[in-house]
Amino acid sequence: MKKFLIVLICLPFYVFSQPLPSIVEKTKGLSKQEGYFPIYRDEANGKIWMEINRLDQELLYVMSLPQGLG
Repeated sequence: MKKFLIVLICLPFYVFSQPLPSIVEKTKGLSKQEGYFPIYRDEANGKIWMEINRLDQELLYVMSLPQGLG
């Protein structure tokens, strides 16, 4: 149990100590769709990546609107 707690405490330091890849490295070979935010489609893995490059502006992000707001 003690070893598990030590691993659990040290894991975030290991994960966050590695440098993050740049946008160019992360999206290399993916198809790009221009828009308010550029979207990159990874067809091989079934993932979509969104580049948020306007951190100084407010954004309303809603994942689903099946019945509208309110």
